[in-house]
Amino acid sequence: MATQKINLYLLPGTMCDERLWQPVIDRLPPQYIAHYIDLPLGDTIEDIIRKLAQQLPSQPINLVGFSLGGYLATQFSLLYPSRVSRLMVLANSPSKLPLMEVKLRELALAMAHKFGYQGVMAPRINQLLAQQHSNDSELVSLIKAMDKSGGHLKFVSQVSSTTYRKNLIAQLLAQDIETYFVFGDQDKLVDQTALLALNANNISASVIKDCGHMSPLEQPQALVKHICQYFTY
Repeated sequence: MATQKINLYLLPGTMCDERLWQPVIDRLPPQYIAHYIDLPLGDTIEDIIRKLAQQLPSQPINLVGFSLGGYLATQFSLLYPSRVSRLMVLANSPSKLPLMEVKLRELALAMAHKFGYQGVMAPRINQLLAQQHSNDSELVSLIKAMDKSGGHLKFVSQVSSTTYRKNLIAQLLAQDIETYFVFGDQDKLVDQTALLALNANNISASVIKDCGHMSPLEQPQALVKHICQYFTY
């Protein structure tokens, strides 16, 4: 009997592209079919979600979102619950960004408007990676390459439209879509305590060891294990 195919729809994070997911895709068993969906640009989060709704299938899907893509995937599941079978959120808390992160983004946006986007800086990359990965030149180069490919327009659009976010946790707890949060133990951008404290039959959370924010790049094999355990029918 043929093995059932399991389709996964993958959303990236801010200034990321399909290269973010390649280490994961390369390690997936053959029954998993990965569909990369680039984040459309929009003036607001709601605008981006509407555009995603035009790109994603109308039938229930397995949706996996990383970082900003995780927040957008959560919002999509709330607005279009009949179109999501299971939701996996990587490296994201579906809530407002911390005040310090908002201030950093506001400053970066102001600098980009004044001088043009100069690309992701080394301190930001260090913030994104676990300590043991911060000196991985290949990993750092890949993050810089994705950021450079995105360029000024993508940076300004994504940051200006998605920095001010709503807290979606109460709505998430009220819906019955299966949701799984996965994040690195050294991820400084995720409220790990809040996610692990979520108490609902349809929500679970797991931690990946020795991992910062960039889980698909830092720990792809561990992430594939979580994907296979979660999306098994």
